[in-house]
Amino acid sequence: MTQRQPKHEARPTFDTSASNRDQFSRRTLLRGAGVAMSLPWLESIPVWGVEPQSVDAESPFPKRFAVLFMACGVNGQHWWAKGSGAEMELGKSLVPMEPLKQKMNFISGLFNKNSTGVGIHPGQTGNILSGASLQKGAELRGGISVDQVLANTLPQETAQPSMVLGCEQPITGYHETNFSMAYSSHISWQNATSPVPMEVYPSLAFDSLFDNRGSRRNKSVLDRVRSEAASLARRASVTDRSNLTNTSPASVKWKSGSNAREPNRTKPRTVPGITASP
Repeated sequence: MTQRQPKHEARPTFDTSASNRDQFSRRTLLRGAGVAMSLPWLESIPVWGVEPQSVDAESPFPKRFAVLFMACGVNGQHWWAKGSGAEMELGKSLVPMEPLKQKMNFISGLFNKNSTGVGIHPGQTGNILSGASLQKGAELRGGISVDQVLANTLPQETAQPSMVLGCEQPITGYHETNFSMAYSSHISWQNATSPVPMEVYPSLAFDSLFDNRGSRRNKSVLDRVRSEAASLARRASVTDRSNLTNTSPASVKWKSGSNAREPNRTKPRTVPGITASP
């Protein structure tokens, strides 16, 4: 939902006390990205860019762990870093990270003994986050990956404890080295014998993040935001509640439904005893 500031009016002042420091998260914005409904200016919501004066200690930002797997590897001649902090020098491939280099730790020299002497692809992929020895043949056996160790330890920190995304469906069958191709298709493993299913469809990944499953799929967009609108009304001032009443989901739905039923046409002109249509 977006706000429209009225023209030719003095800029309102905002109370940024502890009771009025509601903030919109990125998740709230993305949830409504498919529909936008213009709202009147609401004095109860801090203006964008104004940092409320918090009297309490800010809650810590959730810690996140992400892994990007590049199957074709990198060019070692351009993928390097020297030094640290503001003096860090980056190779050609990492130059785009220049603005963030003071927040980066570039680690090199890692070694995975169990990925040596086992051929290429599956034997070097299925244990990239576990370091476990992989079993050949029909039975899968490796080890839980570090991302899932973290997901099991910190499940309450984020909306989803773990998300595994991919670009293509897993490959079945066996490699010439007699390793299952399941090792080639998965770097995330929930235990020694089961990989974490990956999501390859962006729309389903979105549904997983925003609980857009089951009976919720049959609800209209306006029905979905009804609870959020009610929550906003409870935090709003008396003036804002009056404004929200005129732009509530129920009101918008009634108006849109009326417009759908009534085509855009000129009403008949009437005079006593005579009815004429254009």
